[in-house]
Amino acid sequence: MVFSTNTSSVRRRLHTKCDQRYPSCSRCLRMKKTCAGYRDQSKLMFRDETLRTQDRARRRHVGKGPNFLNHLTPPPSCFLTPQIQDIAVCYFYSTTLSNLSEKDPARQLQMYLPSLYAKSRIGSALRLATESISHVLVPSLVPDSKLTARKRYDEALVAIQHAIQDPIQAKADETLYAVLLLCGYETITCEITSPSAWDTHVSGGAALIQHRGSSLLESELTQGLFCFVRKSIVLSHMQACSPVDEVFTKPGAYENPENQLFAIASRIPALQNHGLTLLDQSEGADKSHVEKLATTVEAIDQELSHWAGNLPNSWLYAHATEIKTASNAREFSPKHIHRYPDFYVARVWNFYRVSRLILLSLLRRAATLLQTGDDEEQRLGTGNAEKERKIQDIVDDICASVPFLLGHDLSRMTVPASSGMSRQQRQESNIPLVNWGDGNQAKQLPTGSFSLIWPLYVASSAVTVPENQRQWIIRQLQSIAANGDSQAQLALNTPSRTLLGGPESLRFDCV
Repeated sequence: MVFSTNTSSVRRRLHTKCDQRYPSCSRCLRMKKTCAGYRDQSKLMFRDETLRTQDRARRRHVGKGPNFLNHLTPPPSCFLTPQIQDIAVCYFYSTTLSNLSEKDPARQLQMYLPSLYAKSRIGSALRLATESISHVLVPSLVPDSKLTARKRYDEALVAIQHAIQDPIQAKADETLYAVLLLCGYETITCEITSPSAWDTHVSGGAALIQHRGSSLLESELTQGLFCFVRKSIVLSHMQACSPVDEVFTKPGAYENPENQLFAIASRIPALQNHGLTLLDQSEGADKSHVEKLATTVEAIDQELSHWAGNLPNSWLYAHATEIKTASNAREFSPKHIHRYPDFYVARVWNFYRVSRLILLSLLRRAATLLQTGDDEEQRLGTGNAEKERKIQDIVDDICASVPFLLGHDLSRMTVPASSGMSRQQRQESNIPLVNWGDGNQAKQLPTGSFSLIWPLYVASSAVTVPENQRQWIIRQLQSIAANGDSQAQLALNTPSRTLLGGPESLRFDCV
Protein backbone atom coordinates (compact mmCIF):
# COMPACT_ATOMS: atom_id res chain seq x y z
CA MET A 1 0.00 0.00 0.00
CA VAL A 2 1.39 3.45 -0.99
CA PHE A 3 0.92 6.38 1.36
CA SER A 4 1.88 9.67 -0.24
CA THR A 5 1.65 13.42 0.11
CA ASN A 6 2.19 13.72 -3.67
CA THR A 7 5.92 14.38 -3.71
CA SER A 8 5.91 16.85 -6.63
CA SER A 9 3.34 19.08 -4.95
CA VAL A 10 5.22 18.89 -1.64
CA ARG A 11 8.28 20.28 -3.38
CA ARG A 12 6.16 23.27 -4.40
CA ARG A 13 4.39 23.75 -1.09
CA LEU A 14 6.85 22.55 1.59
CA HIS A 15 10.13 24.45 1.47
CA THR A 16 13.43 23.45 2.91
CA LYS A 17 14.24 25.61 5.90
CA CYS A 18 16.85 28.22 5.01
CA ASP A 19 20.21 28.20 6.71
CA GLN A 20 22.46 31.16 7.39
CA ARG A 21 23.92 31.19 3.86
CA TYR A 22 20.56 31.36 2.15
CA PRO A 23 18.10 33.76 3.74
CA SER A 24 15.37 32.42 1.48
CA CYS A 25 14.77 29.38 -0.63
CA SER A 26 14.89 29.67 -4.43
CA ARG A 27 11.12 29.63 -4.86
CA CYS A 28 10.63 32.41 -2.26
CA LEU A 29 13.32 34.55 -3.93
CA ARG A 30 11.64 34.06 -7.30
CA MET A 31 8.24 35.04 -5.91
CA LYS A 32 9.75 37.79 -3.75
CA LYS A 33 8.38 36.27 -0.54
CA THR A 34 9.84 35.55 2.86
CA CYS A 35 10.45 31.85 3.46
CA ALA A 36 8.50 30.57 6.47
CA GLY A 37 10.69 27.48 6.88
CA TYR A 38 9.22 24.05 7.73
CA ARG A 39 5.47 23.73 7.76
CA ASP A 40 3.70 22.57 10.91
CA GLN A 41 3.76 18.77 10.67
CA SER A 42 0.44 18.49 12.49
CA LYS A 43 -1.23 20.21 9.51
CA LEU A 44 0.16 17.87 6.86
CA MET A 45 -2.49 15.70 5.15
CA PHE A 46 -1.57 12.11 4.12
CA ARG A 47 -3.68 10.10 1.74
CA ASP A 48 -3.64 6.58 0.29
CA GLU A 49 -2.48 6.77 -3.34
CA THR A 50 -1.99 3.03 -3.91
CA LEU A 51 -4.70 2.79 -6.61
CA ARG A 52 -3.51 5.93 -8.43
CA THR A 53 0.08 4.70 -8.44
CA GLN A 54 -0.91 1.28 -9.81
CA ASP A 55 -3.08 2.93 -12.51
CA ARG A 56 -0.20 5.15 -13.63
CA ALA A 57 2.09 2.10 -13.81
CA ARG A 58 -0.38 0.27 -16.04
CA ARG A 59 -0.72 3.25 -18.42
CA ARG A 60 3.06 3.65 -18.71
CA HIS A 61 3.61 -0.01 -19.57
CA VAL A 62 0.73 -0.69 -21.95
CA GLY A 63 1.81 -3.29 -24.53
CA LYS A 64 4.54 -4.83 -22.42
CA GLY A 65 2.57 -8.03 -21.78
CA PRO A 66 -0.16 -9.04 -19.34
CA ASN A 67 2.30 -10.52 -16.86
CA PHE A 68 4.51 -7.47 -16.62
CA LEU A 69 3.02 -6.21 -13.36
CA ASN A 70 3.49 -9.64 -11.79
CA HIS A 71 7.22 -9.02 -11.98
CA LEU A 72 7.15 -5.56 -10.42
CA THR A 73 7.04 -7.04 -6.90
CA PRO A 74 9.18 -10.12 -6.22
CA PRO A 75 7.37 -12.99 -4.44
CA PRO A 76 7.92 -13.23 -0.66
CA SER A 77 10.12 -16.30 -1.09
CA CYS A 78 12.73 -14.12 -2.74
CA PHE A 79 13.06 -12.13 0.49
CA LEU A 80 12.74 -14.95 3.05
CA THR A 81 14.75 -18.13 2.53
CA PRO A 82 15.33 -19.53 6.06
CA GLN A 83 17.95 -22.19 6.57
CA ILE A 84 16.67 -25.66 7.44
CA GLN A 85 18.48 -25.62 10.76
CA ASP A 86 16.76 -22.32 11.61
CA ILE A 87 13.36 -23.90 11.07
CA ALA A 88 14.30 -26.84 13.28
CA VAL A 89 15.79 -24.69 16.05
CA CYS A 90 12.82 -22.33 16.12
CA TYR A 91 10.42 -25.27 16.28
CA PHE A 92 12.38 -26.91 19.10
CA TYR A 93 12.57 -23.72 21.10
CA SER A 94 8.93 -22.70 20.74
CA THR A 95 7.39 -26.14 21.29
CA THR A 96 9.61 -26.91 24.28
CA LEU A 97 8.89 -23.57 25.89
CA SER A 98 5.13 -23.89 25.37
CA ASN A 99 5.12 -27.33 27.04
CA LEU A 100 7.04 -26.23 30.14
CA SER A 101 5.07 -25.16 33.19
CA GLU A 102 5.53 -21.64 34.53
CA LYS A 103 6.67 -23.31 37.77
CA ASP A 104 9.35 -25.42 36.07
CA PRO A 105 12.92 -24.05 36.45
CA ALA A 106 13.72 -25.64 33.10
CA ARG A 107 11.48 -23.04 31.46
CA GLN A 108 13.67 -20.18 32.67
CA LEU A 109 16.73 -22.12 31.54
CA GLN A 110 15.20 -22.61 28.08
CA MET A 111 14.58 -18.86 27.77
CA TYR A 112 18.33 -18.24 27.91
CA LEU A 113 18.94 -20.40 24.84
CA PRO A 114 18.25 -17.80 22.07
CA SER A 115 20.82 -15.32 23.39
CA LEU A 116 23.43 -18.05 23.98
CA TYR A 117 22.79 -19.50 20.54
CA ALA A 118 22.99 -16.11 18.84
CA LYS A 119 26.36 -15.17 20.31
CA SER A 120 27.96 -18.58 19.79
CA ARG A 121 29.92 -19.14 16.61
CA ILE A 122 28.88 -21.47 13.79
CA GLY A 123 30.28 -24.92 14.48
CA SER A 124 30.45 -24.37 18.24
CA ALA A 125 29.41 -27.09 20.66
CA LEU A 126 26.27 -25.20 21.67
CA ARG A 127 25.10 -24.61 18.10
CA LEU A 128 25.69 -28.19 17.05
CA ALA A 129 24.03 -29.61 20.17
CA THR A 130 21.03 -27.32 19.69
CA GLU A 131 20.69 -28.32 16.06
CA SER A 132 21.01 -32.03 16.89
CA ILE A 133 18.16 -32.06 19.41
CA SER A 134 16.11 -29.71 17.22
CA HIS A 135 16.25 -32.00 14.19
CA VAL A 136 15.12 -34.95 16.30
CA LEU A 137 11.80 -33.18 16.91
CA VAL A 138 10.97 -32.13 13.31
CA PRO A 139 10.89 -35.32 11.19
CA SER A 140 7.67 -34.22 9.48
CA LEU A 141 8.86 -30.66 8.79
CA VAL A 142 12.42 -31.12 7.57
CA PRO A 143 13.63 -33.74 5.07
CA ASP A 144 16.22 -36.23 6.38
CA SER A 145 15.96 -34.68 9.84
CA LYS A 146 17.03 -37.87 11.65
CA LEU A 147 20.18 -38.16 9.57
CA THR A 148 20.95 -34.49 10.16
CA ALA A 149 20.30 -34.88 13.89
CA ARG A 150 22.79 -37.73 14.16
CA LYS A 151 25.38 -35.88 12.10
CA ARG A 152 25.08 -32.76 14.28
CA TYR A 153 25.23 -34.95 17.39
CA ASP A 154 28.51 -36.55 16.30
CA GLU A 155 29.92 -33.13 15.42
CA ALA A 156 28.78 -31.76 18.79
CA LEU A 157 30.65 -34.53 20.62
CA VAL A 158 33.87 -33.54 18.84
CA ALA A 159 33.25 -29.84 19.52
CA ILE A 160 32.66 -30.51 23.23
CA GLN A 161 35.90 -32.51 23.43
CA HIS A 162 37.77 -29.52 22.00
CA ALA A 163 35.93 -27.09 24.31
CA ILE A 164 36.75 -28.92 27.55
CA GLN A 165 40.44 -28.90 26.62
CA ASP A 166 40.37 -25.10 26.53
CA PRO A 167 40.66 -23.54 30.04
CA ILE A 168 38.20 -20.75 29.20
CA GLN A 169 35.63 -22.73 27.22
CA ALA A 170 35.63 -25.51 29.81
CA LYS A 171 34.10 -23.05 32.30
CA ALA A 172 31.77 -21.34 29.83
CA ASP A 173 28.01 -21.55 30.27
CA GLU A 174 27.66 -22.45 26.59
CA THR A 175 29.75 -25.61 26.99
CA LEU A 176 27.74 -26.87 29.97
CA TYR A 177 24.47 -25.99 28.22
CA ALA A 178 25.61 -28.00 25.18
CA VAL A 179 26.20 -31.07 27.36
CA LEU A 180 22.70 -30.75 28.84
CA LEU A 181 21.20 -30.51 25.36
CA LEU A 182 22.93 -33.78 24.47
CA CYS A 183 21.37 -35.29 27.61
CA GLY A 184 18.03 -34.28 26.16
CA TYR A 185 18.96 -35.78 22.80
CA GLU A 186 19.74 -39.11 24.45
CA THR A 187 16.49 -39.00 26.43
CA ILE A 188 14.47 -38.51 23.24
CA THR A 189 16.37 -41.03 21.11
CA CYS A 190 17.02 -43.61 23.83
CA GLU A 191 17.90 -46.92 22.19
CA ILE A 192 17.79 -50.34 23.81
CA THR A 193 21.28 -50.99 22.43
CA SER A 194 22.80 -47.96 24.24
CA PRO A 195 20.87 -47.39 27.48
CA SER A 196 23.78 -45.70 29.29
CA ALA A 197 24.39 -42.81 26.85
CA TRP A 198 22.22 -40.39 28.87
CA ASP A 199 24.11 -41.29 32.04
CA THR A 200 27.44 -40.61 30.31
CA HIS A 201 26.42 -37.04 29.46
CA VAL A 202 25.06 -36.51 32.98
CA SER A 203 28.45 -37.50 34.39
CA GLY A 204 30.11 -35.11 31.94
CA GLY A 205 27.90 -32.26 33.10
CA ALA A 206 28.71 -33.06 36.74
CA ALA A 207 32.45 -33.02 35.94
CA LEU A 208 32.11 -29.55 34.37
CA ILE A 209 30.25 -28.33 37.47
CA GLN A 210 33.02 -29.62 39.73
CA HIS A 211 35.65 -28.03 37.47
CA ARG A 212 34.00 -24.62 37.65
CA GLY A 213 34.24 -24.48 41.43
CA SER A 214 33.36 -21.24 43.23
CA SER A 215 32.36 -19.41 40.04
CA LEU A 216 29.38 -21.71 39.67
CA LEU A 217 26.55 -19.63 41.12
CA GLU A 218 27.38 -16.15 39.88
CA SER A 219 24.15 -15.60 37.92
CA GLU A 220 20.61 -16.90 37.49
CA LEU A 221 21.74 -18.82 34.42
CA THR A 222 24.56 -20.64 36.22
CA GLN A 223 22.24 -21.39 39.14
CA GLY A 224 19.73 -22.85 36.71
CA LEU A 225 22.42 -24.97 35.06
CA PHE A 226 23.58 -26.21 38.46
CA CYS A 227 20.08 -27.22 39.56
CA PHE A 228 19.43 -29.01 36.27
CA VAL A 229 22.67 -30.97 36.55
CA ARG A 230 21.98 -31.79 40.19
CA LYS A 231 18.54 -33.15 39.34
CA SER A 232 20.01 -35.38 36.64
CA ILE A 233 22.93 -36.57 38.76
CA VAL A 234 20.65 -37.46 41.70
CA LEU A 235 18.42 -39.49 39.39
CA SER A 236 21.42 -41.26 37.91
CA HIS A 237 23.06 -42.04 41.26
CA MET A 238 19.81 -43.26 42.81
CA GLN A 239 19.73 -45.87 40.06
CA ALA A 240 23.42 -46.68 40.53
CA CYS A 241 23.34 -46.64 44.37
CA SER A 242 26.50 -44.53 44.36
CA PRO A 243 27.18 -41.40 46.47
CA VAL A 244 26.72 -37.95 44.96
CA ASP A 245 29.65 -35.53 45.08
CA GLU A 246 29.34 -33.16 48.02
CA VAL A 247 29.12 -30.13 45.72
CA PHE A 248 25.57 -31.28 44.89
CA THR A 249 24.52 -32.01 48.48
CA LYS A 250 25.02 -28.52 49.85
CA PRO A 251 21.69 -26.77 50.48
CA GLY A 252 21.12 -23.58 48.53
CA ALA A 253 18.74 -20.64 48.76
CA TYR A 254 16.47 -21.90 45.98
CA GLU A 255 12.82 -21.00 46.40
CA ASN A 256 11.47 -23.46 43.86
CA PRO A 257 10.03 -26.58 45.61
CA GLU A 258 11.64 -28.92 43.08
CA ASN A 259 15.11 -27.53 43.81
CA GLN A 260 14.47 -27.85 47.54
CA LEU A 261 13.34 -31.46 47.09
CA PHE A 262 16.41 -32.48 45.10
CA ALA A 263 18.69 -30.80 47.62
CA ILE A 264 17.24 -33.13 50.27
CA ALA A 265 17.22 -36.19 48.00
CA SER A 266 20.86 -35.68 46.98
CA ARG A 267 21.88 -37.42 50.23
CA ILE A 268 19.87 -40.58 49.51
CA PRO A 269 22.34 -42.28 47.11
CA ALA A 270 25.04 -42.31 49.81
CA LEU A 271 22.62 -44.11 52.15
CA GLN A 272 21.82 -46.61 49.41
CA ASN A 273 25.51 -47.23 48.91
CA HIS A 274 26.02 -47.76 52.65
CA GLY A 275 23.14 -50.19 52.72
CA LEU A 276 24.63 -52.26 49.87
CA THR A 277 27.16 -53.86 52.21
CA LEU A 278 25.69 -53.25 55.64
CA LEU A 279 22.09 -54.43 55.14
CA ASP A 280 22.75 -57.40 52.87
CA GLN A 281 24.46 -59.37 55.63
CA SER A 282 22.24 -62.14 56.91
CA GLU A 283 24.26 -62.28 60.11
CA GLY A 284 27.25 -60.65 61.69
CA ALA A 285 26.25 -57.09 60.87
CA ASP A 286 27.37 -54.46 63.37
CA LYS A 287 24.05 -53.43 64.91
CA SER A 288 25.41 -50.08 66.08
CA HIS A 289 26.19 -49.20 62.48
CA VAL A 290 22.75 -50.41 61.38
CA GLU A 291 21.08 -48.27 64.04
CA LYS A 292 23.13 -45.24 63.00
CA LEU A 293 22.13 -45.76 59.37
CA ALA A 294 18.47 -46.13 60.34
CA THR A 295 18.61 -42.90 62.36
CA THR A 296 20.04 -40.98 59.40
CA VAL A 297 17.46 -42.46 57.03
CA GLU A 298 14.62 -41.53 59.38
CA ALA A 299 15.92 -37.95 59.62
CA ILE A 300 15.93 -37.50 55.84
CA ASP A 301 12.51 -39.14 55.57
CA GLN A 302 11.23 -36.58 58.06
CA GLU A 303 12.71 -33.78 55.94
CA LEU A 304 10.86 -35.11 52.92
CA SER A 305 7.60 -35.31 54.88
CA HIS A 306 8.13 -31.72 56.03
CA TRP A 307 8.69 -30.65 52.41
CA ALA A 308 5.39 -32.23 51.35
CA GLY A 309 3.50 -30.73 54.27
CA ASN A 310 4.65 -27.17 53.61
CA LEU A 311 4.09 -26.73 49.90
CA PRO A 312 2.21 -23.66 48.62
CA ASN A 313 -1.43 -24.11 47.63
CA SER A 314 -0.51 -24.02 43.93
CA TRP A 315 1.27 -27.36 44.40
CA LEU A 316 -1.64 -29.25 45.97
CA TYR A 317 -3.77 -31.76 44.10
CA ALA A 318 -7.40 -32.89 44.17
CA HIS A 319 -7.91 -36.36 45.60
CA ALA A 320 -11.00 -38.43 44.70
CA THR A 321 -11.70 -41.63 46.63
CA GLU A 322 -15.05 -43.00 45.39
CA ILE A 323 -13.77 -44.64 42.22
CA LYS A 324 -15.59 -47.14 40.01
CA THR A 325 -13.82 -50.46 40.42
CA ALA A 326 -13.14 -53.07 37.76
CA SER A 327 -16.01 -55.43 36.91
CA ASN A 328 -13.78 -58.39 37.80
CA ALA A 329 -13.07 -58.33 41.53
CA ARG A 330 -9.69 -59.95 40.92
CA GLU A 331 -8.62 -57.11 38.62
CA PHE A 332 -6.86 -54.16 40.21
CA SER A 333 -8.23 -50.62 40.00
CA PRO A 334 -6.78 -47.59 41.80
CA LYS A 335 -8.61 -46.88 45.04
CA HIS A 336 -8.29 -43.16 44.41
CA ILE A 337 -7.09 -40.84 41.67
CA HIS A 338 -5.38 -37.46 41.66
CA ARG A 339 -5.75 -34.35 39.57
CA TYR A 340 -2.76 -32.00 39.63
CA PRO A 341 -2.36 -28.37 38.56
CA ASP A 342 -0.16 -29.56 35.66
CA PHE A 343 2.12 -32.39 34.56
CA TYR A 344 5.19 -30.75 36.06
CA VAL A 345 3.74 -30.73 39.59
CA ALA A 346 2.67 -34.37 39.17
CA ARG A 347 6.21 -35.35 38.11
CA VAL A 348 7.79 -33.69 41.14
CA TRP A 349 5.30 -35.34 43.49
CA ASN A 350 6.17 -38.76 42.02
CA PHE A 351 9.88 -38.14 42.50
CA TYR A 352 9.13 -37.34 46.13
CA ARG A 353 7.25 -40.66 46.38
CA VAL A 354 10.07 -42.70 44.85
CA SER A 355 12.52 -41.03 47.24
CA ARG A 356 10.40 -42.05 50.20
CA LEU A 357 10.00 -45.59 48.85
CA ILE A 358 13.79 -45.92 48.81
CA LEU A 359 14.15 -44.62 52.36
CA LEU A 360 11.31 -46.76 53.76
CA SER A 361 12.76 -49.84 52.07
CA LEU A 362 16.13 -49.12 53.71
CA LEU A 363 14.39 -48.77 57.09
CA ARG A 364 12.51 -52.01 56.57
CA ARG A 365 15.70 -53.91 55.77
CA ALA A 366 17.48 -52.32 58.73
CA ALA A 367 14.64 -53.28 61.06
CA THR A 368 14.87 -56.87 59.87
CA LEU A 369 18.55 -57.02 60.86
CA LEU A 370 17.81 -55.52 64.26
CA GLN A 371 15.24 -58.19 65.12
CA THR A 372 16.10 -60.54 67.98
CA GLY A 373 13.28 -63.02 67.40
CA ASP A 374 11.06 -64.40 64.68
CA ASP A 375 7.58 -64.16 66.20
CA GLU A 376 4.92 -61.80 64.87
CA GLU A 377 4.94 -59.68 68.04
CA GLN A 378 8.66 -58.99 67.58
CA ARG A 379 8.07 -58.08 63.97
CA LEU A 380 5.36 -55.59 64.90
CA GLY A 381 7.57 -54.23 67.68
CA THR A 382 10.32 -53.31 65.21
CA GLY A 383 7.83 -51.27 63.19
CA ASN A 384 8.07 -53.23 59.95
CA ALA A 385 4.29 -53.49 59.66
CA GLU A 386 3.98 -49.71 59.82
CA LYS A 387 6.73 -49.23 57.25
CA GLU A 388 5.09 -51.73 54.89
CA ARG A 389 1.78 -49.88 55.22
CA LYS A 390 3.49 -46.59 54.31
CA ILE A 391 5.22 -48.24 51.35
CA GLN A 392 1.91 -49.56 50.04
CA ASP A 393 0.22 -46.16 50.51
CA ILE A 394 2.94 -44.49 48.47
CA VAL A 395 2.68 -47.11 45.70
CA ASP A 396 -1.09 -46.47 45.66
CA ASP A 397 -0.42 -42.73 45.29
CA ILE A 398 1.84 -43.36 42.30
CA CYS A 399 -0.92 -45.47 40.73
CA ALA A 400 -3.39 -42.67 41.51
CA SER A 401 -1.33 -40.26 39.37
CA VAL A 402 -1.51 -42.52 36.30
CA PRO A 403 -4.88 -41.33 34.88
CA PHE A 404 -3.83 -37.67 34.99
CA LEU A 405 -0.37 -38.25 33.51
CA LEU A 406 -1.79 -40.49 30.77
CA GLY A 407 -3.97 -37.57 29.70
CA HIS A 408 -7.40 -38.78 30.79
CA ASP A 409 -10.04 -36.07 31.10
CA LEU A 410 -10.45 -35.48 34.84
CA SER A 411 -12.14 -32.10 34.53
CA ARG A 412 -15.30 -33.40 36.24
CA MET A 413 -13.37 -34.90 39.11
CA THR A 414 -13.91 -33.23 42.48
CA VAL A 415 -13.87 -34.21 46.12
CA PRO A 416 -16.92 -34.21 48.41
CA ALA A 417 -16.66 -31.83 51.32
CA SER A 418 -16.18 -33.64 54.61
CA SER A 419 -14.22 -33.29 57.80
CA GLY A 420 -10.86 -34.93 58.24
CA MET A 421 -9.70 -34.51 54.64
CA SER A 422 -6.07 -33.89 53.83
CA ARG A 423 -4.72 -30.58 52.50
CA GLN A 424 -4.84 -32.04 49.02
CA GLN A 425 -8.44 -33.17 49.34
CA ARG A 426 -9.74 -29.80 50.45
CA GLN A 427 -9.12 -28.27 47.06
CA GLU A 428 -12.47 -29.38 45.54
CA SER A 429 -16.00 -30.01 46.74
CA ASN A 430 -19.59 -30.86 45.85
CA ILE A 431 -19.40 -31.98 42.19
CA PRO A 432 -20.04 -35.60 41.10
CA LEU A 433 -16.97 -37.80 41.08
CA VAL A 434 -15.49 -39.15 37.87
CA ASN A 435 -15.44 -42.89 37.21
CA TRP A 436 -12.11 -44.21 36.04
CA GLY A 437 -10.75 -47.65 35.51
CA ASP A 438 -12.51 -49.07 32.47
CA GLY A 439 -9.96 -47.65 30.00
CA ASN A 440 -12.59 -45.97 27.80
CA GLN A 441 -11.98 -42.35 28.74
CA ALA A 442 -11.17 -39.81 26.05
CA LYS A 443 -7.61 -38.55 26.27
CA GLN A 444 -6.23 -35.06 26.02
CA LEU A 445 -2.91 -34.06 24.49
CA PRO A 446 -0.13 -33.79 25.39
CA THR A 447 0.37 -36.39 28.10
CA GLY A 448 2.91 -36.84 30.84
CA SER A 449 3.29 -40.56 30.25
CA PHE A 450 7.08 -40.36 29.89
CA SER A 451 7.46 -39.23 33.50
CA LEU A 452 5.50 -42.27 34.71
CA ILE A 453 8.07 -44.81 33.57
CA TRP A 454 10.57 -44.57 36.42
CA PRO A 455 8.01 -44.29 39.28
CA LEU A 456 6.00 -47.27 37.97
CA TYR A 457 9.21 -49.21 37.32
CA VAL A 458 10.41 -48.75 40.91
CA ALA A 459 6.96 -49.20 42.49
CA SER A 460 6.47 -52.55 40.76
CA SER A 461 9.29 -54.05 42.85
CA ALA A 462 7.88 -53.05 46.26
CA VAL A 463 7.48 -56.12 48.48
CA THR A 464 4.03 -55.01 49.60
CA VAL A 465 2.46 -54.83 46.13
CA PRO A 466 -0.13 -57.57 45.49
CA GLU A 467 0.22 -59.48 42.23
CA ASN A 468 -2.89 -58.02 40.59
CA GLN A 469 -1.58 -54.49 41.21
CA ARG A 470 1.85 -55.45 39.90
CA GLN A 471 0.26 -56.76 36.70
CA TRP A 472 -1.74 -53.53 36.39
CA ILE A 473 1.49 -51.50 36.65
CA ILE A 474 3.10 -53.68 33.99
CA ARG A 475 0.11 -53.07 31.68
CA GLN A 476 0.57 -49.31 32.09
CA LEU A 477 4.24 -49.64 31.08
CA GLN A 478 3.24 -51.82 28.13
CA SER A 479 0.77 -49.17 27.02
CA ILE A 480 3.45 -46.45 27.19
CA ALA A 481 5.91 -48.68 25.32
CA ALA A 482 3.29 -49.40 22.64
CA ASN A 483 3.15 -45.67 21.92
CA GLY A 484 6.83 -45.76 20.94
CA ASP A 485 8.68 -45.02 24.17
CA SER A 486 11.81 -47.17 24.20
CA GLN A 487 12.53 -46.40 27.87
CA ALA A 488 9.26 -48.07 28.86
CA GLN A 489 10.38 -51.10 26.87
CA LEU A 490 13.66 -51.11 28.78
CA ALA A 491 11.73 -51.04 32.05
CA LEU A 492 9.65 -54.04 30.94
CA ASN A 493 12.71 -56.07 30.00
CA THR A 494 14.60 -55.69 33.30
CA PRO A 495 13.06 -55.89 36.80
CA SER A 496 13.93 -53.00 39.11
CA ARG A 497 16.41 -53.59 41.95
CA THR A 498 16.25 -50.12 43.55
CA LEU A 499 14.00 -51.09 46.48
CA LEU A 500 15.82 -54.39 46.93
CA GLY A 501 19.08 -52.59 47.67
CA GLY A 502 20.91 -53.15 44.39
CA PRO A 503 22.02 -50.91 41.49
CA GLU A 504 20.01 -50.92 38.29
CA SER A 505 21.49 -52.33 35.11
CA LEU A 506 20.21 -49.33 33.16
CA ARG A 507 20.02 -45.57 33.67
CA PHE A 508 17.33 -43.32 32.31
CA ASP A 509 15.81 -39.90 32.89
CA CYS A 510 12.08 -40.12 33.54
CA VAL A 511 11.32 -37.02 35.61
